[in-house]
Amino acid sequence: MINDLLAKGLGELDHTVYYMLGGGMLESLPAGVFSVSDGMPEVDICHNIESANVPWVTTQHGFYGDSGPTPSSHTIFVSHTLARAYNLNRTVWNGINPERYTYTSEKSDYFLFLAAMQGPTDKEKFRSKGLDVALGLCKKAGIRLIVAGTAVECAVVDQINRMCTEAGAEYVGDVRGQDKAKLLAGAQGLLFPTQTLEGFGLVMAEALVSGTPVICSNRGACPELIPQDVGFICKTEADYLHAFQYVDRISPQRCREVAIQRYHYRQMCEGYLREYSQEITFHNSRNHG
Repeated sequence: MINDLLAKGLGELDHTVYYMLGGGMLESLPAGVFSVSDGMPEVDICHNIESANVPWVTTQHGFYGDSGPTPSSHTIFVSHTLARAYNLNRTVWNGINPERYTYTSEKSDYFLFLAAMQGPTDKEKFRSKGLDVALGLCKKAGIRLIVAGTAVECAVVDQINRMCTEAGAEYVGDVRGQDKAKLLAGAQGLLFPTQTLEGFGLVMAEALVSGTPVICSNRGACPELIPQDVGFICKTEADYLHAFQYVDRISPQRCREVAIQRYHYRQMCEGYLREYSQEITFHNSRNHG
């Protein structure tokens, strides 16, 4: 989705984009974006394609620790927090398209936990996303919690369903499109108690643009991405319980304003254009200086 929005936004800003990645919009490419399957067209810069002759950059979305490749000076991170974890500093926040979400100031009686529940190498990704924490808080505070997100294996889905049932939460499985938009917009708050070094946490931006405050942990990029006027950064159980009590004091309209100001895909595109220009300058100085 991020690659699709980057291509779309660059096209809207009158740049020509040759799109070599599979994406959700390939059947209907926006103006300025052209699908390429073979060969490398003549370009000013490559993104996520390493080249010896053309300036190039790549984006890193997560923290891979010692198990992953060492990022190079060409790497752009999706948060300052993630960049600092590698002692580097090139950063562009991820973007979202507000048109894909529903905004409402009228909230229902539930909080929402929404996350990918299983990763390619992590069968219990839901634990690093903080599902155990969310369920414990839901039970302690007596709040209604809806849990959404999918897993690949039926056994994992069954495990999540059992955990939710035991805690008194409702597991609705995979949600997409309008169903996801309605869930985000109707929630009193998004509960995002991640337990890992979160590179970005796109669901937080999705909640804000829907007019929904964010209640998150202090891990990873959460403190960087959630200003105090649109959410709560929680270190302790008491912090979360306080957030549940006072979340209705946050303005849904302010949540949406912050999301559009900070996380609109056009803002992301402007950030990448600055990085492209910088990389082209670096490349030219290395090869012609």
